[in-house]
Amino acid sequence: MHFRIQLLAVALVLTSLSQPVARPPAQAPAQAPLAGAASVTRADLAVAYLRFEMAYLSARPDVAETVRVNRAFDALTLLFFGRQFGQAVSQLDALTASLDPRGPIGVSPGVAAFCPRLEPPVAVRGSAVPTLRIDRLYEPASPPAALPTMVRLRPAGTATPIDLTIQAEAHGDGQVSATVRNLAALKKAVPGRYDVGFVVGGRFLPASAWSVVSALPSVRKAANASRLAALPDRPELAQAATAVAARNALLADAPDPGNTTQLLLGPEELATALDAELSALEKGRDPFVDRRGDYWRVVKTATGSLPLRVYRPAGPPSGRPLPLVIALHGAGGDENMFMDAYGGGLIKRLADERGFLVASPLTTGLAGPGGPAALAALLDVFRATYSVDSDRIYLIGHSMGAGAAAALSRSAGRTFAAAACFNGFSWPADAGSDSVPPIRVVGGALDPLAPPARLDAAVRAAVSAGVTVDYRSLPNQGHLLTVPAALPDVVTWLLEQRRGR
Repeated sequence: MHFRIQLLAVALVLTSLSQPVARPPAQAPAQAPLAGAASVTRADLAVAYLRFEMAYLSARPDVAETVRVNRAFDALTLLFFGRQFGQAVSQLDALTASLDPRGPIGVSPGVAAFCPRLEPPVAVRGSAVPTLRIDRLYEPASPPAALPTMVRLRPAGTATPIDLTIQAEAHGDGQVSATVRNLAALKKAVPGRYDVGFVVGGRFLPASAWSVVSALPSVRKAANASRLAALPDRPELAQAATAVAARNALLADAPDPGNTTQLLLGPEELATALDAELSALEKGRDPFVDRRGDYWRVVKTATGSLPLRVYRPAGPPSGRPLPLVIALHGAGGDENMFMDAYGGGLIKRLADERGFLVASPLTTGLAGPGGPAALAALLDVFRATYSVDSDRIYLIGHSMGAGAAAALSRSAGRTFAAAACFNGFSWPADAGSDSVPPIRVVGGALDPLAPPARLDAAVRAAVSAGVTVDYRSLPNQGHLLTVPAALPDVVTWLLEQRRGR
């Protein structure tokens, strides 16, 4: 499985790294610039979380280990909320390294503190040779005796990885210098997105991303904008045109480290997809109708645009009505959280196995007084784009998203066959139960943010109001890791429900 930059539920928008460094003379071995402790970006947080998730998924922990990891991870969550980012990433790397060392990645917290990056982050194929820099994200508790001698560029597709041989030295003042012997090979790299990282003990340790393009994204973005402006006014394609325009806006010569969606989408792959989408619009067709796979778009609402990720499994055949699961992330996350985190995108694997659509919008877009109207707009777009089984529309949410799911269950309950709330649930004293669907509430007995006593009280209030609530408390789970632990059973329960039954 290829590593992709993914979002930690509580990662916040952080500052970018320092400016790129000029390329050294071609006749000399390429020198990586000196680098001290760098600002930790949203992407750095996300990569550290991804490394943890992959290690944890492969570790098969027993009960005692599950308790240990959940408690440690929730403590890290509190560090993130307290904006102690460098300390949190350091402890997350140490937690990852404490898991089964035979896992798919080799994490040494000493090496993980150092992040190799290529500048510029997006390069036109055949252009100037990029520079390699090595940033120290935090002071490792046990600095490595030596840094690895290989940096690997692993493509997202089937292209051959590119290995750079380096001689790197971590100095006593926390700075790093490195000599790169074959950096010029990158001029011939195949266009696409590459994960960049050290090779440690024969295993790849992802750290950053680099993209090769056939033309500058800014040039393609301008050309696409001209094509969009020339489209005739067709109301039936307005939502699709809005989505394509929003996708085109993601093209950038230098991706924003605070924009998770921009970091996730390789500019070459996005530009190719946009060309096909614009061609469909020019022919009067909606490019998203029955579109398979995983993609990002927006839905135009009365108050703006609602960003969301969509997943449609490869089967079953077109025309068969599909159940729809709307998934709402927790605080600090965004529309990418359910698709790429929470068990490494577990909800997509479940969708493949059990045949349902997934819509994961930005939770704040469905919260508050405008939530029901935004939900209606989302459903209108889905019904125009896919064959949706209107009796099998479900709602799930985690933490803040659980609160939004509970609110939508009260305000738009007739829409849903059932709802599920992970690690968060509330029921106002004056709320009734008319048209509220059955709700499963799942909590973690170790959860410090949504403790069992709080969930117990909210569940009792809802039951007293006449709501059907199935409450489960997982004995060895905390706040975030409860979601992947419980999601398969929750999906099974949801899919058994039908509206009106």
